[in-house]
Amino acid sequence: MTRNRGQKRPAPNHDRWFREQIEAAIREADNPATEWIPHAVIKQDIARQRAEQLARIERERDRT
Repeated sequence: MTRNRGQKRPAPNHDRWFREQIEAAIREADNPATEWIPHAVIKQDIARQRAEQLARIERERDRT
């Protein structure tokens, strides 16, 4: 891979940290005990959280 002029290499500490994070994620993904949550469940939860937050914002607007 070639680098553009002026593009810096990642700092060694960050590069090491990043590689450690990737290795940990792979270990977790390979672990049979890892709980996988279906995408549809996550989307439902985010929609619920968003609706709650929008309701809070609306209540705050009504108070002012």
